[in-house]
Amino acid sequence: MTNGGETYGSCSETEPCENEPFYECRDKLCYHKDVFPIEGLEWGGYFTVSILMALCNVAGIGGGAIDQPIMQVFYKFEIK
Repeated sequence: MTNGGETYGSCSETEPCENEPFYECRDKLCYHKDVFPIEGLEWGGYFTVSILMALCNVAGIGGGAIDQPIMQVFYKFEIK
């Protein structure tokens, strides 16, 4: 499973991708990593998202405004 083929810069054997291990070098381009293996920071993100989304549900508000910054911090997704 990949992120739809979007690339996030270039890389080489001597210059790896930024934000490793969340980005990996394939064919001299940086791609966001696959879902597995799960990194330690991602486990923290799963826990945080679960708790905050449960609180948003109880409060009756949408969680999109909270969810997007969490995805950027814990999973290293970029805004495009």
